Amino acid sequence: MLKRLLKICALAFGLIMGLLIVTIVYIQIVSKTDPPQLPTAVIAEQKIAEIDSGLWVAGNNWFRKSESGLYELYVEGAPY
Repeated sequence: MLKRLLKICALAFGLIMGLLIVTIVYIQIVSKTDPPQLPTAVIAEQKIAEIDSGLWVAGNNWFRKSESGLYELYVEGAPY
């Protein structure tokens, strides 16, 4: 009786481990993405200017650190 119970437990453990491995492999395959290729001409055209201490501007976009210590970002334009 004990041998049969051990066989059932080993089989259940093996099935659970197999499903876990299959799930991990599936997630690895499905979630693989390549980073976008940015055109170098667009990046080279951007001129970043530091207007004030803690304020950077590039076109209509800006990035700054507010008086409260939080960072703020404003972005316009089409995504790459």
